[in-house]
Amino acid sequence: MMTGDLDELSISLILPEKVKSGALVPGSLVVTNQGQTTVKAVDPGYHGALNLVVFSPTWDQVFPSYMGKIHIARSEVEIAAGESKSFAFNDLVFTTGTAAVGFRLPPGVYYVAAFYHPGFTAVVSAVKTLVVE
Repeated sequence: MMTGDLDELSISLILPEKVKSGALVPGSLVVTNQGQTTVKAVDPGYHGALNLVVFSPTWDQVFPSYMGKIHIARSEVEIAAGESKSFAFNDLVFTTGTAAVGFRLPPGVYYVAAFYHPGFTAVVSAVKTLVVE
């Protein structure tokens, strides 16, 4: 059960500036509780809690590829007032309701944003530029 004011959460997407074509794109999502009380929210690794959106240089959406069916046990995190938690990932992969989806990006410049749905709200990161060489 989510508790605390989820509207007080903010997120930052951390990505490398450049990666080689075919390489994994490691990164992290930093979730900050800007409120006055501890927040209990859905872990970003849970189904549909984190979505990554990728755009081409002309701002066309790049659609992820289906990578297989997946089931992840529900888990929650607590973030104290004024604190941040970092959630690392090894690649631009996330889960929808029952599928793992991800991106295999050819060389080019891309723009990436994260959408985190910790409960009854959604939080959007700033857009990050990713160069694939």
